[in-house]
Amino acid sequence: GVPAVSLLEKIPGLYHAGLDNYATMEQMVEHLIVAHSCKTLNYVGGPADSQENLLRRQAYEDVLQRYGIPLENDRIWNESYEVESGVRAFIHFQEKHLLPDAFVCANDFVAMDLVKALNELGYSVPDDIWVCGFDDSQEASYFAPPLTSIHIHGQIMGYTAANLLMTRIEEPSLNYRTVYTETNLILRESTGD
Repeated sequence: GVPAVSLLEKIPGLYHAGLDNYATMEQMVEHLIVAHSCKTLNYVGGPADSQENLLRRQAYEDVLQRYGIPLENDRIWNESYEVESGVRAFIHFQEKHLLPDAFVCANDFVAMDLVKALNELGYSVPDDIWVCGFDDSQEASYFAPPLTSIHIHGQIMGYTAANLLMTRIEEPSLNYRTVYTETNLILRESTGD
């Protein structure tokens, strides 16, 4: 009975201020296929049961299918949004001899960790493999190479959440709502852009 708004992760029964994880990831994967002719893309996701991750993964799978690229479950790694999962994902793919044209990562920190692992073994990003992240963290723009990412407008999302909360307080009988904040694909050197 207490008015509340969930941010990012949708929680049943609460108003929700978030982003369209599906459409956003769809844009990223489609860019890699159309602009860069990627034929193999590995997905490095967050927790397998996270709603955000499930939507991002579904977009990845749907775009591959749309462009006639076979979906290989071994090219999907779900673990966490923690930095170290980038290295563990890389080890997994390397052991299976499944290094791709591009890695599509659930967030920037996983992507940056993955780039470091690639560099340590002599691979060059973007010359050998492309890597993209998600969240457009402050570090993404000055990382070497600067990381292609999805920019989330956090201030706008906060403002939206506050407005939703005020709406919920003023009109408690209204049905639950979701409001998505716009995102932008930020193209940088890690994908050769």
